[in-house]
Amino acid sequence: MTKQHTPRFIFYGLIIALFIIAFFSLPIKQWNNSVLADAPEATPEVPAPVQPASDPVADPVADPSYACQLDINNANDSNPFTFTFSAINTLGTVGYDWDFGDTITASGAIVNHTYTATGNFTIALNCTTDIGGTIALTGSVTITSIVTAGFSVSPGLGGYAPFSIMTNNTSSGGGLTYAWEIFDGGGTIASGTDTNISYTFGAPGTYTIRLTATDGAGQSQVSEATIGVVASPPTADFTLSPTTGTAPLNIQVQGVDQGGGPITSWSWTFGDGVGTASGIGPHNYTYATDGTYLVTLNYVGPGGGGTVSKQVGVFPASEPVNASYTYALAGNTGGGGVRVCFTNTSTGPIVTNQWTFGDGVTITDNGAVVCHDYAAEGDYVVSLRVVATDPLVYSTADRTIQVTAAPVAQFTASSTSIIWGDTVNFDSTSSTGTIVSWAWDFNGDGTTDSTQENPSNIAFSTVGNNRVRLTVTGPGGSSYREMIIMVASASLSCSFTGSTSLTPGASANYDGTVGNLRGRTPTYQWTISGPSGLTTFSTEDISNTFTIAGFYFVTFAASTPDGQDCSASRTVNVSWPTLGCSISGSLNPAPNASNTYTASVSNLGGRTVTYEWYVDGALQGETTNALALIWAVGQQGAHTVRVVATATNGSGNCESTSNLNVAWPTLSCSITGNLSPLPQLPDNPTRSTTYTANISGLAGRSITSYQWTVDGTIQAAVGNTLTLSWAWNETGNYTVAVTAVVDNTDSTTVSCNPSASVTVSVPSLTCNMASGDSNPILDETVTFGRNLQNQFGRTITAQSWILQRSDGAGGWIDEATGSGTTLDYQFSLVGATYRVSYSVTVSEPTNSCTSPWKPVQAAGVGVDFSCDAWAGGNFSPALAGSSYGYTLTVDNTRRFPLDFVWLLVGPSGTRTLGTNSSDVDGDVTSPNFSGVDLGPADNYTLRVEVSST
Repeated sequence: MTKQHTPRFIFYGLIIALFIIAFFSLPIKQWNNSVLADAPEATPEVPAPVQPASDPVADPVADPSYACQLDINNANDSNPFTFTFSAINTLGTVGYDWDFGDTITASGAIVNHTYTATGNFTIALNCTTDIGGTIALTGSVTITSIVTAGFSVSPGLGGYAPFSIMTNNTSSGGGLTYAWEIFDGGGTIASGTDTNISYTFGAPGTYTIRLTATDGAGQSQVSEATIGVVASPPTADFTLSPTTGTAPLNIQVQGVDQGGGPITSWSWTFGDGVGTASGIGPHNYTYATDGTYLVTLNYVGPGGGGTVSKQVGVFPASEPVNASYTYALAGNTGGGGVRVCFTNTSTGPIVTNQWTFGDGVTITDNGAVVCHDYAAEGDYVVSLRVVATDPLVYSTADRTIQVTAAPVAQFTASSTSIIWGDTVNFDSTSSTGTIVSWAWDFNGDGTTDSTQENPSNIAFSTVGNNRVRLTVTGPGGSSYREMIIMVASASLSCSFTGSTSLTPGASANYDGTVGNLRGRTPTYQWTISGPSGLTTFSTEDISNTFTIAGFYFVTFAASTPDGQDCSASRTVNVSWPTLGCSISGSLNPAPNASNTYTASVSNLGGRTVTYEWYVDGALQGETTNALALIWAVGQQGAHTVRVVATATNGSGNCESTSNLNVAWPTLSCSITGNLSPLPQLPDNPTRSTTYTANISGLAGRSITSYQWTVDGTIQAAVGNTLTLSWAWNETGNYTVAVTAVVDNTDSTTVSCNPSASVTVSVPSLTCNMASGDSNPILDETVTFGRNLQNQFGRTITAQSWILQRSDGAGGWIDEATGSGTTLDYQFSLVGATYRVSYSVTVSEPTNSCTSPWKPVQAAGVGVDFSCDAWAGGNFSPALAGSSYGYTLTVDNTRRFPLDFVWLLVGPSGTRTLGTNSSDVDGDVTSPNFSGVDLGPADNYTLRVEVSST
């Protein structure tokens, strides 16, 4: 059989934790159209002379006591009427009152304000100082809006008189007002100021609609549209009787006005090259010879004209007739209907022409051209039956025609109002009917610019109104639709970054940014005005050195060739920072002790300073940043140390004061030593404990005496230590105390009295669980031993052993007893369960204990040996060049020959390290393994498989 014992060990390895610290900087807030007003500069004054041994007088020349700046920010939104006003870089100011230039006022360091109209506004800020003075600042804002005038016209840009239209105003800008005008060739015929207007054109002609949009700042833009109104086309027909006969044949024609536009001219021809007439009729005419003649009426009006023809046949009697015709699609009639016109090409002495159109309609019409309106598209069988003068002589022509409606153009645009540089996508999928071609005109020049169904990314180079026309064509004809795309110039935005707080002589970089360029090339202009005069630059980014202290106004401006511009401004404060002083050193010095006080000055900015030190108001001779002081005995009490640091360039000073208390420090006393000592016992009959008095806070003073007591009894010890011992029968609680007297060197003393509570005791005797094999094999004899604690060499006066076997029903049977140091027992029952315990008694002082039961489980059938435990080995190997062996304790009482296979289990699998054999009952050691065999570095499990041969 095989038994395994698999302890785990950790091989060598290294884990490195890398900590990365990320530093973040917040972006400087950028703004446009800001104005920063300068604070008034301080008026120089001559400083008062410094008197020896007195306080210095502060120099106010280069360190202004009061400052205030005005900042105007556009509130970082798209609303041109909203601003944030701030009082910044303030010094010594406590109140802020605002006047926004539109009758509205407010107070506070930061206020928001929304204007209700465009225009120029003067901003006033009064900063109140903490002594009641006022710093008056002014700035200004100009509120404008980009005005875009635009509108569309419904139902379109042209029609028949009377023609009614309505506008859709698409203008944009702030605080707009509108002026509408309608012109004809003679001047203005209508006007209005509403957002939208409607108008009816009663007479034909060409008209102009003009919209002028104006914002509150007086900026305006004009948009126009041309309307074409034409007279309705006239329609006419005529009656003819008779239509056939024999020569001489007398006929009569009469014109019929069928409505629409007016007819101003009627003219007739009778098809024989001779006869003509004018006027609506009636007109009579006689044909003298046989033949087929075409009577034609031409009519004309302001809206157009037309032609109507009808056939007259003059034939000999009984001449045959032949029916035939052609047709053409004539366009849509509205409501989904389609008009088809038929041309009668029949021959012979025809008296009657009868048309059957295949949609349930039959008419008799002798006209040369007959038009019929179909209610819907589709295939229709059209029949023409012609009858001669003899009713028995006739002819029929039947044809199937395909009636197809003309397509109707419709389209949408992704935007009808864009900024220059944007593109537009067009979608014509809303057009109806059968379409075979698309023609787009994007600039109104009548030229086709695209034949795509849905053109995209179309750019418009002209600012203002751009007329777009789509014409769609199909088998049934064509139609068009128009739309106005309005293009406005893109406004610019300016901003720049750079330091606004510098020291004299420092340089600063300013980086300008122009937004919304849309491909345009800007020109740049920087101006810096202030104590050094006016400086200009013409690049996008600049660097400038500020040599003189004061306030500077920095402006960045940009413009583009299309007339757009922008600017941004900031105030730069060039000044020396206020000096800051502090003193380090002991605030509670002791007499006779040397103390050094060090001055630290902040915000030097490269300046050098001189120092003046004062002790209790008296000027000292020290001029460096460190002052050494010693207080003599008798100078105990409160004192002040003050330093004044003055910049050598006259740009300011600072001071700092430390309040000191010179005194002897309070003594700190304690007793150290074992507070739970053991008495003298057989293991150490001379045992003793030493206690030490610890005194701190002497500050150079000496201890003149020690007096030790135990429970109030004075001890013989006179130094800072006391050694005590106790007999075994002197256990209990004791108080150890000492009084230490200290000489203050001024004929006075001080003392301290620490004490310690000491408990002398002997810990209880403890019987731990017996030692010995807990899993013996069959016939193995096990020696069980005691495991005593806290005996301290005391004499054992009594001891006993008991070993019991389980009866399997919850009871125990005594198997063995003993009174010696150990108990030996041979286990001969297979799989039996046992327990063993021992008791011990000692004297001086008397104490007894009984161990807990140790469970013992005898091996079962077939178990001839067992692996008990690892007995040794390095389970953290770290050197590749070293050798490592491992020892396993084997229970092999019968001395079976055993084979050992040593395995290493790791992340990459299991590998065999080595093998050996042994019949030892006890410790078995593995072959030596090198560090390389155990690598690479990782966590592994060492496992040994043992089997009997």
